[in-house]
Amino acid sequence: MSDKNRVIFLEFNELCPPLIEKFIREGHLPNFKKLYDVSDTYITDAESDTEHLEPLIQWVTLQTGISHQEHGVFR
Repeated sequence: MSDKNRVIFLEFNELCPPLIEKFIREGHLPNFKKLYDVSDTYITDAESDTEHLEPLIQWVTLQTGISHQEHGVFR
């Protein structure tokens, strides 16, 4: 595999994008800014009821792209 085909996938859960951007603008996160500047970032929405937003349920929903009703993961 060539270097141009390699990907590092980092997933940061429970971040608040407006706060992260504010702290970057204020200069509080210089190293995170370097990472942020060379990264693609996405805000996801699990589109699920509150009781199905526990991290382990939400991660399966977002990573697979199928709903909680379809994958049935609860614990």
